[in-house]
Amino acid sequence: MRRFYVKLIVTFCTVCLTVLFFFSYTAWEAGQVEFSEKTVSFSNLPKSFDGLRVLQISDLHARFLSDESLWDRLLLERPDLTVFTGDTFDRDSDEEDLAAVGEIVRRFAQVSKVYYVGGNHETHEDLWERAVTVVTENGGEVLSDRAVSLSRENEEISVVGLRDPLRRQSPDPAQKTQRDLTVDALETLSGKTSDFSLLLAHRPEDVEWYSRYGFDLVLSGHTHGGQIRLPLLGAVFAPSQGFFPKYSAGEYQVGDTTLYVSRGLGGEHRLLCPPEVTLFTLKTA
Repeated sequence: MRRFYVKLIVTFCTVCLTVLFFFSYTAWEAGQVEFSEKTVSFSNLPKSFDGLRVLQISDLHARFLSDESLWDRLLLERPDLTVFTGDTFDRDSDEEDLAAVGEIVRRFAQVSKVYYVGGNHETHEDLWERAVTVVTENGGEVLSDRAVSLSRENEEISVVGLRDPLRRQSPDPAQKTQRDLTVDALETLSGKTSDFSLLLAHRPEDVEWYSRYGFDLVLSGHTHGGQIRLPLLGAVFAPSQGFFPKYSAGEYQVGDTTLYVSRGLGGEHRLLCPPEVTLFTLKTA
């Protein structure tokens, strides 16, 4: 009987230590931001835009706001465009968080154009309106079902921002779902673009639609890379896609569309899936 209790105590302690190690490690990894650089080539990218540098910051969730070393490091890259692809704020963000994000936007706006699209978290209560105010007052531009043109040497490209489906309301839900309205928006936006278009869309799971309407490069987030990734299997779960998602992290080619899904910066626990900020260099093939 004594041996039984000894084994029980040892097993209990082993389980507790394993759980403690797991949560300690995953909390540590969530703070290890990985800066990655990607080069993406397109045959229809105007030559005057060859070498355009785009910095993607996704799913910040109002974390790392006081990490000066991170923001100083990114500002040194002096990107041409800085894009925030949704969930920059968290549904529980307070005025202090909004002010801190505003300061980050202001600093990037001094060295680059800044574009912001919302994610599902920004649909919480009045957070969207507050976020828009903070971004615009600090020099950023909000793209919510909007396309803007960038010009160089008499050539143009388009930067397009897609509104999150949760911010879409139909007067007759039986006739038009949020997905239907999103597809309608994509069709309208595609008619306002130049030969080359960059789409900022928080959710990657609709990439088949992004491709159908001819967007060349799509930058998304939303998945956090799954937060927990397993060797050989990849992401275990992603919101809106469920278990073992098809589009979880990294680069995908869907038709003529290149999709990049950022692992983002949010999430308090991560396993084999460090947070990420990515700098893209666009090249003319």
